[in-house]
Parts: sequence; C-alpha cells; structure tokens
Amino acid sequence: MAASREETLKTAEKLLKQGKMAAAIEEYVRLVDDKPDDWNTANTLGDLFVKAGQSDRAVEQFNRAADHLYGEGFFPRAAAVYKKALKIKAGDDHALWQLADIAGRNGLSLDARSHYNRLIQDRRAAGNEQGAVDCVIRLGQLADATVEAKTVAAGALLDRGEKKPAARLILGVADLHTKEGRGPEALIALREAAQLDPDDGEIQEKLAAVAFIEEPEPIAEPEPPSEPVLVAEPEPVVAPEPPATSQPVAAQEPALQPAPEPVESLGDALPLESFFEELRSKVARDQEARVREQLDREKS
Repeated sequence: MAASREETLKTAEKLLKQGKMAAAIEEYVRLVDDKPDDWNTANTLGDLFVKAGQSDRAVEQFNRAADHLYGEGFFPRAAAVYKKALKIKAGDDHALWQLADIAGRNGLSLDARSHYNRLIQDRRAAGNEQGAVDCVIRLGQLADATVEAKTVAAGALLDRGEKKPAARLILGVADLHTKEGRGPEALIALREAAQLDPDDGEIQEKLAAVAFIEEPEPIAEPEPPSEPVLVAEPEPVVAPEPPATSQPVAAQEPALQPAPEPVESLGDALPLESFFEELRSKVARDQEARVREQLDREKS
C-alpha cells in the first residue's frame, strides 16, 4: 500500500493548496488509520483539526499521537505533543496524567506535583474521588516524596487491599528515616513493611541490618527533690569581759599572744578529730548549697 499511501498524501497536500480543508482532512484521516504509528502524519492531522476549529478532534488526535510516542519510549517527544493538547484544552485529564508520569520518570518532581495536584482538584470537583486517590498514590511514589507523602500513599493502597505496593512505600519511609539517622523509626517502619510483605527480600535484609536497634523508651519523670537538710548555724562566741582593775583602762597593756600560723590545708594543720569535724561541716555546707540551688531553679 506504499504507492497508494504516497498518492493519498499528494492528494491531501493538493487539496490543502486549493483551500479544501475538509477534503484534505479526510485524506489525512485515511493515512493515520492506515498507519497509526506514523506520528508525523498524526501530528499534522491534529494541526488541521485546530485550523478547522474542531478542537475536540484535535485534542483527541494529539493524545493518540502522543500515546504512540509514549508507548515507544520517546518521552520528550510525547510530552511535546501532550502539551499541544493542553494548549487547546487546559484541563485535559489524559494529557495531564501522562505529562505528570513523564515528569516523574525524568526526575522533574516539581512539574509532576503540579500536574497531579491539578488533577486532584479537577477530579474531586467532578466527583471522581478514586481518580483523585490515584494521584495521591502517585505523589507518594515520586523519587523525592516526603515521609508524610509516602505514608499517606501507603494508607491509600492499604485501603484498596494492595499490600505489596504499600510495603514498598513503607520501605521508602524506612530509608528516609535511616538517611536522617532516625534508627528506631526506621526499625518500626521496616517491621510494618515486613508484616505486609514477608516475602520481600530487600525488606528482610534491611530489617536484619537494623534489628539490633532498640525502640525508644519513654523518658522517666524526674524524682522530686528530697527534703533539704538544714544545718544549724554556730552560735557567735562572746568574748569575756576584762577583769575589773583600779588602774585606768588606757594604762593597761595587753598581754602579747603568739600569732596563729596560717592554715594551709585541713589535713596538715588540724588534729585528726578537728579535721573530721571540719570535713563534716564542709560536707553539710555543700549539701545545703546544692539544696538551695535546686530550690532556686524550681522557683524560677
């Protein structure tokens, strides 16, 4: 049919030059139906639909052409054609979904989130809650999804009874905890993932690697401070009055007393009994100071 295809293409181009848009479109439709994988011709047909003011048919044609490119793995080309569909119909569900998927595959998480969030809004407005949940799951499966996004997506999968995909998402949660140094949280997530999919070898290996980590224990409440030990202050020593004398006080000369030697240390300068007595007093003073310091902290 190669010869007839070339003839049909020449006929379509001739009709376009003559300004016979409708007839030319019919020829291009025949070409596309005959060879759907000819995305160049399909793309041209979409452009003709746009010129003819047939927006719905143009969007449909662009999506068909882009789907073919997507299926062949030509993601950048497919994305370009999906964007042509969105220029005509900004909220086209299929084009947005495919563009979000392509962006996620290429690590363009910001674009992917933008498309998925638009879809969530549009689908919920249309009463398509299941379709909105599909987007929530995809958001949790993005390469840089947060712990919260992965957890929410895993919960949505569990609501559908899809345990294995949920286990993989929870494994991703454990990986994030591990990277951030949160070992106990990673252990909890891995145990949950292992319960959902006991046959997953990767989950079991990672669980064994962190099995030695203990789960965090609750912090014990501090004990109330003990009653303060009050130390009796020593009574002041009253000097004895001087004996009465007939001489004037000014005339008396005080008796010379040897000056006491300076105390260098408790153990060296004091007798043994005095040393222990002074040591007990020092311990009591230190304990009292600590008690008062504790009480001051509690008051502040």
